[in-house]
Amino acid sequence: MLFRSRCALIHDSPVTGTVRRFSYAELQREVARLAGVLVSLGVQTGDRVLVYMPMVPEAVMAMLACARIGAIHSVVFGGFAAHELAVRIDDATPVVVLTASCGIEPARVVAYKPLLDAAIGMATHQPRHCVVLQRPQLVADMHSGRDIDWSEAIAAATPAAYVPVIATHPLYILYTSGTTGQPKGVMHSFGHISDAAEGIVRAIRITPEERVLSYLPLAHVFERAYIESASLVGGGHVFFAESLETFVADLQRARPTLFISVPRLWLKFQQGVFKKMPPERLDLLLKFPIIRGLVARKVLKGLGLDSVRLAGSGSAPIPAELIAW
Repeated sequence: MLFRSRCALIHDSPVTGTVRRFSYAELQREVARLAGVLVSLGVQTGDRVLVYMPMVPEAVMAMLACARIGAIHSVVFGGFAAHELAVRIDDATPVVVLTASCGIEPARVVAYKPLLDAAIGMATHQPRHCVVLQRPQLVADMHSGRDIDWSEAIAAATPAAYVPVIATHPLYILYTSGTTGQPKGVMHSFGHISDAAEGIVRAIRITPEERVLSYLPLAHVFERAYIESASLVGGGHVFFAESLETFVADLQRARPTLFISVPRLWLKFQQGVFKKMPPERLDLLLKFPIIRGLVARKVLKGLGLDSVRLAGSGSAPIPAELIAW
């Protein structure tokens, strides 16, 4: 109840030039309605639902809607090739696919629906329905009898009540990349993701004032536990970066208070700073106590990281000199 009026999700897109915000109360209503859509399409507790969407708030709503009724979802990287998508359709055997007409990048629009149509054509298993979020940048062709317009379905839906499940009930399937053979589906339970989210909230003391940027693929396990779960459990604000090509602009808009990344990205930040200011000159300026703080703040502000209270790195070793920098 304390969070209902607070902003939960912010889609501030420099690519489309639009800003959309959802409070916790609005998020709950949208999730309940989308869960109602799934129920109306015959999805029951334990059924599988595939989520094939870009980095938009509706993707989070899709995952939460499945969880609300005890359906098991699997998120596939948005824009994934048709063959790879078909493999996951056959393995997960989804009753419904939740998707969007397209993803948007600065230089192009990526059509998702033709990839999904091709994947279903290749797959042995046939989903009963595809619920399609039509985006104005590209309206997808719909297959009569199978495809359903997301917005129209939501408008007509009866909100679904939540379905209680035990902690070991499967929440979602996370697939490996498949680079060494057939992709393997790893099952995560409600208890697992709940423990991870609450543990992160306690460990780094997430508060309702936190701002985080969701930029890793939503199929990424860390993104699920840290961003879409822990940040919402703690009552924070989640911003979305739909394209890595606008990543710094997204950071500058979000000004996150928590930011955890990988060594490769921290190195890119460093290289970007050094392009504007040679390391020798920067090191010299940082040696003077009077201007050290001013220079550091200017560098951090340029990266959109001036509000970060906790920064981290993971997935691979990071050089000690890069940590010190």
